[in-house]
Amino acid sequence: MKKRSAPRVFTVIELLMVVAIIGLLASVSIPSYTLYRNKARFGEAILAIGSARSAIAVASAAGRISAVPSWMPEPWASLL
Repeated sequence: MKKRSAPRVFTVIELLMVVAIIGLLASVSIPSYTLYRNKARFGEAILAIGSARSAIAVASAAGRISAVPSWMPEPWASLL
């Protein structure tokens, strides 16, 4: 009759190594995720500004609004 071997269990060292590897991966990936999230927010803001800029350009071309605000000094107004 064959002897049944005891089921294999993980040792404390193996479990600590797994926890250390997960911690290392998390310490590398969390700053990258934060940078990615900030870039996405910045891109979203640029996209929103672009649509507002287009709306102002269309209204200005139609003569509904002045392209140069009255409070803007003359040298800066020529840059628009």
